[in-house]
Amino acid sequence: MQSKKPVASLKAAARKLLQVTLAALFAMQATLFDARVAVAAEATSEHGGAYVGVNFAIVYAPDEALSITPVANAAGTADSSLWLDYDLGFRAASLSAGYAFRSGFRAELEAGYWRNELEVLDFSDARGTLNTGAEDAVDAFTGFANLYYDFKPQLAVQPYLGAGIGFADIGYKTSFSTRVGFERIETGLFNERDTTLAWQVVAGASMALTARTRLSAEYRYWRTAEVDFTDTNGASYTTRHKLHMATLGVKFSPGLSTSADTLSQRQASTRSTSTADSFGVYVAARFGALAAEDSDLDDPANDIEDTNFDAFDLGPAGAIAVGYAFDPRHLSLGGWPLRAELEASLFDNEADVVDFGKLPGEFRLDGKVKVKAIALNLLAERRHRVGLTPYAGIGIGYADVDYDLRVLDADSNGAAIPGAINTLAKDSDGSITVQGLLGVSVALRDGLQLSLGYRYWWAPILRLQGPDGGRLKTEHSAHAIHLGLRFGPR
Repeated sequence: MQSKKPVASLKAAARKLLQVTLAALFAMQATLFDARVAVAAEATSEHGGAYVGVNFAIVYAPDEALSITPVANAAGTADSSLWLDYDLGFRAASLSAGYAFRSGFRAELEAGYWRNELEVLDFSDARGTLNTGAEDAVDAFTGFANLYYDFKPQLAVQPYLGAGIGFADIGYKTSFSTRVGFERIETGLFNERDTTLAWQVVAGASMALTARTRLSAEYRYWRTAEVDFTDTNGASYTTRHKLHMATLGVKFSPGLSTSADTLSQRQASTRSTSTADSFGVYVAARFGALAAEDSDLDDPANDIEDTNFDAFDLGPAGAIAVGYAFDPRHLSLGGWPLRAELEASLFDNEADVVDFGKLPGEFRLDGKVKVKAIALNLLAERRHRVGLTPYAGIGIGYADVDYDLRVLDADSNGAAIPGAINTLAKDSDGSITVQGLLGVSVALRDGLQLSLGYRYWWAPILRLQGPDGGRLKTEHSAHAIHLGLRFGPR
C-alpha cells in the first residue's frame, strides 16, 4: 500500500479528547456542590433502585485494517491488507435497564444499534485505492452487561466510570467501483455478518433534571474481538472493529421516594436570590474534537465542478474567550439572559480523500487544513433550571484557513502514477465565518461553570491557488463538540 493512514495522529486526537474529559470529571469530583442544585442530586442519588434509560450517540470509527488471506488456488496467493475509511456516524442509539445500589455501583443491561457509512477502500496490493458504493456501511446490533461506579453521590454533577462486556452482531456491506473506458462499474466485494465478543469502557457524568430523571453525557471506547468473513471470491478477511462514541442519555428511576413537588418547592426557595450576582465579566477555555464536512472544490477556469474534498480525519479543537454576562433584570431575550463574548480558536483536520468526480474517481490525500479564527458570539441562556443551564447562540467572525494538501498516487489529472506525490493545494485564504452554538452548563461552585457544547462552523468562500496556478474555489465547514470551563459570575 502506497500510503498508510495516519493512525497515530487519530489515536492522539482521541486520546487528547479522553484526557480532557477525564480531567474535567476528576475536577468535578473534587469541587464543592452548588447549594441551588444539591436538592436534586440528593433526591436521585441517596436512594438506590431500578432505572431505565435511552442513549443517543455520535460514532467515530478510526481507519480499520483488515488482513486478507486469498484462496489457496488463486493467482498470486500472497497475503495483503485492506484499509477501510469511514464517515462520522449519527445513527446510534441504545436502551438500558439497571439497578443502582447505595454503595455507588450500578449494574445494567443494554441493547443498542449503530451504523457508519464507508468512504473509501485502500488495498495494499495492485488494486490500490477504490471508490465505495453509495450504500456501503458497517453496522451492528449489540448487547452488553455493564457495571458502573458513581463517585460522590452528593454532588450536583456526578462523575462515573464503567465497563461492559457482551456481543455484537456486526455486518460489513462493501463494494468497489472501477473505471472501464468512460464508465465506472460497481462490483460487490462482501456483504457478510458475524457475531463476536465485544467490550467497552465508559467515562461520564450525570446530573438530576427532576427527582426521578437524570441527564448523562459520556465518552465510550468500544471494541470487538476478532471478526471473520469472506468476499465474493472466497478470500478471508480478519479484523477487530473499534469505535469512539460521544453519548447523551436520559435515565428514569420510577421508584424514588422523594416527590417532584417537594423538590420543586425546595428549588424555588433558592431561585429568588440567584440573579443578583449573575452578571459581569467572565473568561472561558474550551477543548474538544472537530469533524470537518466534505466540501466541493471548483476550478472555474477549467470548468471543473465535480471535485470535492471527500473525507477528513477527526481533529483537535481549542478556544479561549472573554465575555460579559448582562444583568438579566435589564437585558434578556424572551426571559433568557444574554451574554456576549469575543472568542479565539484553533483547530485542524488531516485530509483523507479527494474525489475528482466520476472519472477518474477518488485518491488518497496527505496533509492538513488548519484554521485560526476569531468570532463575536451572542448567547442566550436559561439559568436556574434544576442547576442545568441550557444555552443557544450565534457567532460571526473571520478565519484564516491554511491548506497544505498533496495527492498520493495520482498526477494532476487524477491518473494513477504509483509512488507519486503531487501538490493539490498549498495556500491559505481568509473568509468571513458564521457559527451556531448549542449546549448546557452546570455550576461546579460559585464563579465556576462546566459546559458541554456543540457548534456548527462555516467559512463560505475560500479561494486557493491550484497546482496549475489557477484559482480554486471551495468552502470549509465543521461540527465540533467542546468541554469547557467558565470563570466569572454564576
